[in-house]
Amino acid sequence: MVKKIEIRMDNQLKALITKYKKTYIDTSLYIFIFNKDVELYPTSAFIVDTLIKQNKPIVSSAITLAELLAKKQIQTNFAVRESIKLRYQNVPNLEIVNVDIYLAELAASLRVKYCLKLPDALHLATAILTECDLFVCGDKHFKKVKEVDVLNIYDLL
Repeated sequence: MVKKIEIRMDNQLKALITKYKKTYIDTSLYIFIFNKDVELYPTSAFIVDTLIKQNKPIVSSAITLAELLAKKQIQTNFAVRESIKLRYQNVPNLEIVNVDIYLAELAASLRVKYCLKLPDALHLATAILTECDLFVCGDKHFKKVKEVDVLNIYDLL
């Protein structure tokens, strides 16, 4: 009985995420996937795998890589650091967007509007400027956002 419920949920989630044309994936999902987080890996991997299989565009910011590498144990281990870089940069259908003046200005505005930390505002600005219609994250503070539909992975548990 449990298996049927999981399958139905996967089908519902698949239908939900594939109705969108372009999806922004926040750093938290990559962290859950790369670290094989016990609780969040299955759903995070399912979302990204579904987007890849459906050949849907996935967008991320270059600051995602900085966030993925921003731990001392990663910085001091060349093999781990290179592995993370390669895994991130080789996600199929992934567009990695650099921060420019327009993105910085929008991020500043969004930071004030939604009381976001600067990295979160940069992620949101990237999603908006690249015309993503879905923003997938693991942060509660994006609930107030109006510019793009937000899917918080914690709401799926």
